[in-house]
Amino acid sequence: MKPVPELTNHDIRAFSYFYDRAVDMNLIGPEGGKVAVNSFQQAAVQACNQKNSEKPFLCLDLCYIYSVLKDGYTLEANKIIELTKKINGVEVSWALGAVFDLISKAKKVV
Repeated sequence: MKPVPELTNHDIRAFSYFYDRAVDMNLIGPEGGKVAVNSFQQAAVQACNQKNSEKPFLCLDLCYIYSVLKDGYTLEANKIIELTKKINGVEVSWALGAVFDLISKAKKVV
């Protein structure tokens, strides 16, 4: 796949599903944090090697997240991404997060 320069040359922030699964695996705390893309791969290996009746899809979710970041978005395995649940105290989903990013860029242009 061809790398996506807009993603490789910018800070990446992820919300919602990415954040929730990272918290489930103690990659970050409830306040959020930064992780390398390959942290999801390592967490997937760990989750897939244990039976978790409370979260039966955790293995699948982590494999999917790693694949989306690495193969879909073509991010390097060591690329650091920031995971959070809130921006300025407001809980966000990935769609709302994208809008916040666009608004902040528009303010800089004006």
